[in-house]
Amino acid sequence: MISEIGYGIRIALKDKITTVSKLCIFAICVSGGTVIYSLLDNMMTIHHRYPNGDKVIAIGYPDSYSSSGISNLSHRAFLKLQDEYSIFQSAVSYTFSTETLRDGQKTEVLSGVWVTPDFFDLLGTEPLLGSRITAENAYETGIKSALISFRLWRRFFNEDPSVVGKVVYFNDRPHRIVGVLDQNFQTPGYTSTYAPDYWAPFRPDDFDEEYLSYGMWKVLAANENDLAISTIRSQIVAHETERGRDPSLTVVGMRDFLLSDELRRALRIVVGAAAFLVLVALVNISFLSLAQGIARKREFALRFALGARYGVVFKSLFWENILLLFGAGILGMILSINLQEYIVSLIPERTGISFGIDIPLFLTIAGICFGFCFLMSLLPSMRLRSQAVFADVKGGTSGILGRRGRKEKALSNLMIYAEISTACLFIFLSGLMLMSHWKRTSVDRGPFADRISLFTIRVDPETYPTREQRVQSFRDVKTELLKLPEVESVAMTGFVVPDEERATFQFVRDTDNPDPEIQYPDQILYRTAASVDYFKTLGIPILRGRVFDMSDLEADQRVLIISKTAADRYWPDEDPIGKRILIRHSTGGWAEIVGVSGDMLSAGGNPQKLPMAWRPLARRPYLSSTYIVRTGNEDLLARERTQRIVWEKDPDISLFGPVKFMSDIHEYQWQESLLSILLTAFEVLILALCILGIYSVVSYNVAQRMAEFAFRVSLGARFSDLLRLLLGRGLVNTLIGLATGLLLGFVASRFVSAYLYETSIYDPTIITITIVLVLVATLCTYLVPAMKVRMASPNAILRSE
Repeated sequence: MISEIGYGIRIALKDKITTVSKLCIFAICVSGGTVIYSLLDNMMTIHHRYPNGDKVIAIGYPDSYSSSGISNLSHRAFLKLQDEYSIFQSAVSYTFSTETLRDGQKTEVLSGVWVTPDFFDLLGTEPLLGSRITAENAYETGIKSALISFRLWRRFFNEDPSVVGKVVYFNDRPHRIVGVLDQNFQTPGYTSTYAPDYWAPFRPDDFDEEYLSYGMWKVLAANENDLAISTIRSQIVAHETERGRDPSLTVVGMRDFLLSDELRRALRIVVGAAAFLVLVALVNISFLSLAQGIARKREFALRFALGARYGVVFKSLFWENILLLFGAGILGMILSINLQEYIVSLIPERTGISFGIDIPLFLTIAGICFGFCFLMSLLPSMRLRSQAVFADVKGGTSGILGRRGRKEKALSNLMIYAEISTACLFIFLSGLMLMSHWKRTSVDRGPFADRISLFTIRVDPETYPTREQRVQSFRDVKTELLKLPEVESVAMTGFVVPDEERATFQFVRDTDNPDPEIQYPDQILYRTAASVDYFKTLGIPILRGRVFDMSDLEADQRVLIISKTAADRYWPDEDPIGKRILIRHSTGGWAEIVGVSGDMLSAGGNPQKLPMAWRPLARRPYLSSTYIVRTGNEDLLARERTQRIVWEKDPDISLFGPVKFMSDIHEYQWQESLLSILLTAFEVLILALCILGIYSVVSYNVAQRMAEFAFRVSLGARFSDLLRLLLGRGLVNTLIGLATGLLLGFVASRFVSAYLYETSIYDPTIITITIVLVLVATLCTYLVPAMKVRMASPNAILRSE
């Protein structure tokens, strides 16, 4: 065996270019296919994230603005649902909260989740340490239980395993830590930037009646009878109709609850790209192996002539391919690990999406590649064995697979056309995705976008029971921030940048009939609050009218500033300054427009100018406020200094952030960015495979035509004549493949058009780059086989034939 391995190494080193090409194709196929299918399996297979996920459904009201298609319920509605629906008896309710963790002298403000005690039983989630919260231990010995995240355990408790059983305080209420969750656990339906770090049980009597009536509770239930989603919806309609109520409830499966329709469509595209990658790799490695086998026909013939049995040749080829498999496996694993780390870095931690290399899948793809490679390298010896050995050693120029005919030549050309067309297609699609990604991430978000940090604070309603007290506390923090030397400007708002899924408000103009029974045109606004310095801090110009002043805030004026898009859309032929609007189903009354600002782009994957309206911040009765802080440089506002300012005001104020403004924008765009990077990576890999594939087909053709080239040289042909012959044929093949590939690209672009941002499929820059890259890459693949012809001895070639 050792001698056969040594022989295999010598043969591999004899044709280094072909061997390296086969290794690269092998490794790209194995690594790309493994990583992508491992990621897709993790994202699409719910039980990887929640063991009981396949039997869990989400319940809520239909909501077209939500990515899951449903909105939240009140806890009262949840209790009523449990009482009336037998199919929902095993159901849980949960909502998100913020509390201050205290352990001795250490404190930290955390995001968390209040859950009904059987929340983790429903999901089937087991903690990394300790036990999960159950109905039995939720209030054991009169102290609430709590689970903490792996992040908090590592950050706050230094991964101390004795934390299980420890009593800590959340908002000065004692909680016993019963377990630590795995680092990849994510609460279903959580979309905020700040992922939860604790989970605590609750009972209805823990809250007042008003709080339980808010529509802020997410509801999950067990589908214990494995009913179809359509069947459950039909039962809901029948139940509500029977009681004379509007059947407004609906349900969605857990997968739909976690993954948006857009993300699922994107994943299907990635699946197709991964399958195509593996297919192209198998075709290319087969041709390279076949070409390499044909080049060794004299060796096989001589070995048979000297009495070698077929089993010896079989074992020799087997061990040669085992060596190839071993080398490609190592290279593929290295590529897989690095590709996985890069993809994971693109996915926000809050999504809970993480994955590892699926070893069985890795071995399966490697085994398939090995099978194709071994079979094609074996095929020439099998055909040779069926012929007269000395006829093949002494014969003419027919070649190992028979005389080249028109069909074989047409097939070879067709393969080259296919490889070039595929390369052209994927360079074109890659160019579209890259151009779109660049435009999406480089849109103009104002002159100070890179110098803005954001953070949010939340006050305790018991400490600040009135709106005036809350507003004053928010202003005090702003005053202290302005004392920092690096701070240029500070503003406050409800939210900074809207995304397409944020709720909109319907309104009527003072020229409309405000009868609530009348259906009006689709007049909507994205509305938030703004302080006096909001527009100056963000660098948004006021085009007409004025900004807010202190009289608007102090006198509680009902005034608005709208964006240019809103003005152009709803007052196209008149000046909106002085006009009044009424937000429907609102108790605020009529509001006067006092200014028109420049537009603000949305934060989603398709940045666009939305119809915005801002009202004075003082009218907000809420418990939280977001701060927009513009500094003199691009550094993030230091959390330590921000925390000191906030907690000097009140140590019970919850602080979230700071985060960079642009980082927050990119958080909204992670799905589009991930898709763009994945597809582009696949397209680059497939391009590399196509170039290697063109080389393999050309090598195959050259291997069969070596005798012809030798005769030409013997008759006086120079190398330049042979080069023109090869490159001339290559240029014709390239032009045909280019035309076909671009045509296919225009057709295939409709599958990715939904993910393109301000990018035309007829962009001349992308088309030009595609043509140049394909021409250069394809013609270069003809040079290596041409060099083989130049360096070969015509006499040796003719004697081998």
